[in-house]
Amino acid sequence: MAEKYLSHRVQASPPFTVSANVDPKEVTQSELGAPEKRQRQHSRKALQSAIQNTTAELSRQAKALRNAADNVYTAIQERSTVVDESTLLVPTRKYKEILNDLEGLYAQDKWGDALDEAENNPTI
Repeated sequence: MAEKYLSHRVQASPPFTVSANVDPKEVTQSELGAPEKRQRQHSRKALQSAIQNTTAELSRQAKALRNAADNVYTAIQERSTVVDESTLLVPTRKYKEILNDLEGLYAQDKWGDALDEAENNPTI
């Protein structure tokens, strides 16, 4: 008798219901209609530390990109017929990703301290 009622819908938790054909382990919060988790905000000190770490990582990646560009330039000067395109694409892609992360961190700076410090002390 209970199977008759469970075959159509399974009660997840009031007022959310899940189809009985769906594995409950695979159902996400958003599919249940629950609100998404709010984005965590860094504290002032944590944000400053994250910006410093990301800036240092960006500097390392910029150096790797310059080295890759120098290697391609040397290969061209030596009239090498084979220059691997990924030699520049991979470091460029990584540089852009880190730069986007850094821009996101600056956007989270609700105090304005990090941006002021970056403008006064450019490291790149």
